[in-house]
Amino acid sequence: MYMSSTGLAPDPCLLHGQTTTLDTSIAVYLANGLCGSGKTYASADQIAEGILHGERYLIAGPTVQQSHQHAKAIRAALHRLKPGSMAALLVTEVNAETERRAIDEHQPSVAQVIAAKAAAMPKGRGRALCITHAALLNMPRRSTPKGWHLLIDEVPAAAVPAEVELLTIYLRVLRFVLDNRDNRPRLRADLDHLAEIKRDAEQQVRDLEGPGREAADPDGKLHREIARRRSIRDTVTDLYYKLKSGNWRIIPRRDTLEPDGPHRMRLRLHDTAMTRLVLTSMIDWQAMLGIGEPRWQSVTLMAANIAQSFAAISLRRQGFTLLDHPTITPRLRYQDAHPNGHLLRVLYLTSRPMSKHLRDKVVKGERMRDTIIKAIEARMTGLDYCWSANLDMPDTCLRGARMPFVSHGLNAFQTYRNVVVLNIANLNPQCMQAMTELDFTPEQVRKAIMAESVYQAVSRSALRDPANTEPVVAIVPDLACAEFIAERFPGCTMSALGATEPPAASSRGRPRQHLDDATRKREAREVEQARLSASIEAWRSKLMVEVLGDPAWQCQFYASKTDGKAAIETRFDSFNDIRALLDEWFALDPASDKAENNLIMQGELRSDPASRNAYGGLTHRAMPNIVSRSSLWLDIETQGGGASGPPISPSALRALLPGCAMSIYTSFNHAPTALGTRYRVVIPLSHRVGPNAYRAIGHLLRGHIEQARWFRFKAAKGASASTRYHGLDPSKDNATSIFYLPCRRAGHEADHWIEHHEGEPMDVVEWLGRDMSRIIPDDQIIRPPMPKGSETNTIDRLLSASGRDAAINRYLALPGGTQDYGLNQLAWSLAGMGIGMDEIRDVLDDCARQSNSPQDRTAQMGRIMKHLARRR
Repeated sequence: MYMSSTGLAPDPCLLHGQTTTLDTSIAVYLANGLCGSGKTYASADQIAEGILHGERYLIAGPTVQQSHQHAKAIRAALHRLKPGSMAALLVTEVNAETERRAIDEHQPSVAQVIAAKAAAMPKGRGRALCITHAALLNMPRRSTPKGWHLLIDEVPAAAVPAEVELLTIYLRVLRFVLDNRDNRPRLRADLDHLAEIKRDAEQQVRDLEGPGREAADPDGKLHREIARRRSIRDTVTDLYYKLKSGNWRIIPRRDTLEPDGPHRMRLRLHDTAMTRLVLTSMIDWQAMLGIGEPRWQSVTLMAANIAQSFAAISLRRQGFTLLDHPTITPRLRYQDAHPNGHLLRVLYLTSRPMSKHLRDKVVKGERMRDTIIKAIEARMTGLDYCWSANLDMPDTCLRGARMPFVSHGLNAFQTYRNVVVLNIANLNPQCMQAMTELDFTPEQVRKAIMAESVYQAVSRSALRDPANTEPVVAIVPDLACAEFIAERFPGCTMSALGATEPPAASSRGRPRQHLDDATRKREAREVEQARLSASIEAWRSKLMVEVLGDPAWQCQFYASKTDGKAAIETRFDSFNDIRALLDEWFALDPASDKAENNLIMQGELRSDPASRNAYGGLTHRAMPNIVSRSSLWLDIETQGGGASGPPISPSALRALLPGCAMSIYTSFNHAPTALGTRYRVVIPLSHRVGPNAYRAIGHLLRGHIEQARWFRFKAAKGASASTRYHGLDPSKDNATSIFYLPCRRAGHEADHWIEHHEGEPMDVVEWLGRDMSRIIPDDQIIRPPMPKGSETNTIDRLLSASGRDAAINRYLALPGGTQDYGLNQLAWSLAGMGIGMDEIRDVLDDCARQSNSPQDRTAQMGRIMKHLARRR
């Protein structure tokens, strides 16, 4: 039964100062016994007694083998207590192996089979179901059998950080919310949408596996792509079933998130096909065990070293009280220390923390792995032994009997008095950082993952046999694991194996500048941010120089878009005079053709009859002739042939600019339809500004609108039904833009309108003081100094090279450390010569193949061509 607690007493599972998130007043029983203490048999006796009294038990083990072993022990206990009780019918095993043939179209998962079998068992009849941890943790809450006792054999993986690489398009739909229990972000995804992503990932694997069975793949590229797609499929499938069960919280790194509304967050993603990130899966014990309505009659956790496990720590943090089991614990042979430590001799391979990198390191022309294998075989000459290692070490590397990497609770190897454990289970720095963000210390992580794995494997040997009196030799990866084992086997001897100690790290090369790779990257980000901030301030200073003083209400009028010179130039006294002019034009007779109307450009121009526009045409309103603009003009339309939907409405725009004066009038082709209003907006400025400041204010206003969740429509990507598009015409950002005056279309006079809203002019100084990190032009960002190769081979020489072949030869002569920047400069140099985009791509592709790092340069080409296309 659940037991109430009057308070939460201090617990050794928690560090000093750590607290729980909720006092659930629910107890979880612990059977905390070391390996070989008889937990399986003690619990089997307890379960058998309960079955005979009509109790029902769900027993979850780490593996199918352990589940089978536990079921066998329960049947034996039933035969002892009540011979002829048909124990085989009272204990059932349910896992992927037992149900491979039994699962039909109506029961497509092991979890559903478990729920069906539990529901079919009549109340009052004792039963036991033996399943695996995976089945229990992925069992939906609604499928939980009611009124059963839950016993979890061995500690489940309560916190699992994983660095995954997924398609960026998959990650864009994920949203995260803050859990009000501990204020941690957790994944909250639409299961239907996630199911679609899962099906898409599965289909991509099938599409590749079809031709992959017969197609030639000499370089293994197709095989690697299939493996990558399978990894994506497996990751998405794992996320789907964990979220569907409701028993897990999926927690990302905080520095990978950005706000997405008042209560949601999303991943901070870049414009790349794939994104690598760390997601930590944590068991939500409150959901799994129940709080307001308990899901189980009792809950028991049975394992060795449970006090330092992630499961015990997270249970206490979520408010559960941990109590010794009143009947199983007294039946254990021992709990805190093994009584046969004097029989054990522990040999460790290295005093340094073992890792796969260290194991596979080449020392004096030979891999450390080969050296370790030779030393082990020499030490075990003429002896029978069992061994365990990671899956990347084949079965043929050692001659002994191989154990599974996860060997918890197995008795099949207790006849061996020699055991070799090469298990390596470390987290990479990113995953370790994720665990520290969850308040797990590095020491807790190392003990709970690697040291525990080694201890479990060592304990599969004759050490778990109470009748054994012969000495046992265990070889373990490193000194830290040896000390962990020695604490649990008092009286054992410990020493180095000898020939497997790697040499100290070489001091050759330049001194280390950073503590680790994460520090180096963090410093690089800080430098990049400082460079961007300096660029923004320098650009802001240039723009402030273009703030020229009080507005000048000069206007130019054109008969058509093709006119190079204005037909009339007029200077008004105030913005109200311009408003009166707009009203006057709006009141003229309706026009049947848009071209019948005149155009206006508000601003000061200098007269230079030889000035040309960007297309080479003669025009007085070319950019060099723009002196100032005193009002901001916007063109708001539906885009993509109406695919973008209705643009931002005039009322929504005014709400985003409260207190700002503006005039709004409909465009010539406006019609009151579902596609919304097509209109023009005129906003007076507090100062007259130069052309660059005018463009920057327009971009800042667009950014302000987009922060309110109105986005720019991009025809290449198409429209989304759930996205609002503001409809701002980006071609009107330039200070040279001209606009049609207000006009009513003949036959549609009632559909057109003009309105003026009073307020203050847009404060130019205040707007130019806003964040410009998203709108600063690329050519205004301060670039790092170009590296010098030598007196004759420098990137600077590349810029001044004349001719296509000369530029290519200069690039190929650059030293390796300068070719990344040099490829950019080669592309711009070729573009400056007037060479077409297709030819530039061919030249870059050929040069990339001949560079020192062909793969890196080829990947760089896409970004270069994208920037070229944008700037041309």
